Amino acid sequence: ARGSRALAPCSMRTLEMRLLQKCINTIMLARVLAAHPLINVHSSAVPSDPNHKLAQRLMHLGLPAPLFTIDFEAKPGEPRWLEPDAFKRFFDCLEPAFGLQVSLGQTNTVALCPGLTSHSELSGEALAEAGITPTTIRIAVGDEDPRTLLAHLLRAAELAIEPVKPGFMRQFPRMDEIDK
Repeated sequence: ARGSRALAPCSMRTLEMRLLQKCINTIMLARVLAAHPLINVHSSAVPSDPNHKLAQRLMHLGLPAPLFTIDFEAKPGEPRWLEPDAFKRFFDCLEPAFGLQVSLGQTNTVALCPGLTSHSELSGEALAEAGITPTTIRIAVGDEDPRTLLAHLLRAAELAIEPVKPGFMRQFPRMDEIDK
């Protein structure tokens, strides 16, 4: 009987291609989300990120790792603009395009909200010390078409965030700009 070892050589031959696709998808997703003034993106794929130049110098082909973090926290000194219920609705709406799992490293894109899952038992102080806000989402990017993921994310934002923050959707780049 054939075991999983029969697939290993084929999988290894396509590994670099799959990882390159994940990195390209990361660049697209992170940069589109970073273009929105109310979304904080933490990724070396974004030129303004403190680790961007380091990644350019040290990473294979200067590509980012296919894992990044976003949050919807207000700038220091500004009031919270996204209430927890609206954020939770947004996060829940990311499924099924984004897997909502604790397991990272899949071939499909997975979103994790550590404050609601893996780190939910930590105190607020411990979460802050770990750099985790109530709206932190970690995105492990897969090899799907990133336009499909963006379309789904935009629809989730339209359903969950736009009603509580009118004008939120207008601050995203237009799809024709994204395609460029």
